[in-house]
Amino acid sequence: MRYDDRVQIIRVVKSSGYLGDEIEKELPPETVVCAISGLTNSDKQTYFKDQYKVDGFRVHLQGPPDQYDGLKYVIRDGVKHEFAGRRILRNSLVVIVG
Repeated sequence: MRYDDRVQIIRVVKSSGYLGDEIEKELPPETVVCAISGLTNSDKQTYFKDQYKVDGFRVHLQGPPDQYDGLKYVIRDGVKHEFAGRRILRNSLVVIVG
């Protein structure tokens, strides 16, 4: 698989607030190397049930999955996408975006 695309990811870190409550803080976007592919029919049925997404795609993030803890958003071509699911495939993290 060729990892020749680039996306920006936004991760969230939880920290304790002034009164002991948890606060989510977004870290600045970082650009990562990835491979982008289309969704298969089984992906559409598994993650989107009755609402098939025509513009959905899969992002293969290279590296150990622990590196991407707290992943919240993926930014591709200036558009911010939330992910619908995630899988570990060999030595990469696959994020299903819809």
